Amino acid sequence: KNDWARLLQAAMPRARDAKVWNTDLAAACEARLNDAIQRKHQSEFSWRRSRDRIVALDQEIYVQKNGTIVNLDKAVSPVEQKRIYNELVRVIEGKADIGGGGGGGKR
Repeated sequence: KNDWARLLQAAMPRARDAKVWNTDLAAACEARLNDAIQRKHQSEFSWRRSRDRIVALDQEIYVQKNGTIVNLDKAVSPVEQKRIYNELVRVIEGKADIGGGGGGGKR
């Protein structure tokens, strides 16, 4: 079923009014990367890798009308990088700022 859902998702074009999140998510990774560098925290490597993969992604990250986030999992693994993936989903949902920190959600 998961393969079928992926094929269907890939076949559906992005709605014209759907926001493309690539730039904002790369900026969110950059902000968290800079925070990790300041704190001398090892998560800087994961944030750098996620930022670089989002920038290099040749597909648009967007949200379908039904709430499904498309193509984020191609840049950031929801299994291997669960914490980062969840934080980026929070940014898309408006529950975390692009510049880091909690609540508010700049769009």
